[in-house]
Amino acid sequence: MNVSDFLRQRNVDFSSIKRRAARCALEAANALKAQGRGMVKSVLLRADHGYCYMLAVLPSEKRIDLGRLSTALGGSRLELATKQELRQHFPNGEGGALSPFGSKYGVHTVVDESLAGKVEIVFDDSTPGKSVKMGFDDYRRTEQPLMLSFAHEQSAA
Repeated sequence: MNVSDFLRQRNVDFSSIKRRAARCALEAANALKAQGRGMVKSVLLRADHGYCYMLAVLPSEKRIDLGRLSTALGGSRLELATKQELRQHFPNGEGGALSPFGSKYGVHTVVDESLAGKVEIVFDDSTPGKSVKMGFDDYRRTEQPLMLSFAHEQSAA
């Protein structure tokens, strides 16, 4: 089931946006002329050597500070999940693109607090060439994520 179907089942307002293929969330944001504002990316994390997994959702232009998130979670050891783990937990992911709904897959979701000020967010649907735009308050109400501060600006390469 793609994200649009998931949201329709829950009677959540959203709109679908057609987009060209993108290699990363920031490229998708630029393709949508969002320039990173409101575009979110989702990253699967392995906690405590695979004891549990969690989905971190943050602005596409930022990076996860694993140390900061670990501290906020009481010292859990965090690592990026492998591609194999991504396929295992998110079998519908389009080329590794993850929706921000960990609950759909039985995974806890943690969202960076900087998104709380957004009116709308945009993210990849699991359907090729489509993104979803929805109100952040609707997203928060539907997903009920843990809100923490763990993202920082990406440094210029």
